[in-house]
Amino acid sequence: MPPVPGYRWKALRENRDADQATVAKALDLAKRTYQNIETNPRHIASRRVILRAARYFRCSEEYLNGESDVPGKPPEEQLAPPEPDRSDPPQAELVETS
Repeated sequence: MPPVPGYRWKALRENRDADQATVAKALDLAKRTYQNIETNPRHIASRRVILRAARYFRCSEEYLNGESDVPGKPPEEQLAPPEPDRSDPPQAELVETS
């Protein structure tokens, strides 16, 4: 994986009015690890961390790891909506004839 653009993580965190310790706890990371993600341009976050952060910040994984410039939707919202239940076919309308 390429290094993550920490400035994006910082901007997303600041938009939530959260401090580094709060985000680190939400992502199940040590505060120092989260600080490294934001400040070290060579830091490489694991896929697990990126996925958790995407859910927390409500953006796409691709945005967090620099593959996209569009924040997008969080992972759970990228899934297609469920197919409608087709077990009961629609009833035909009765039309009166005169």
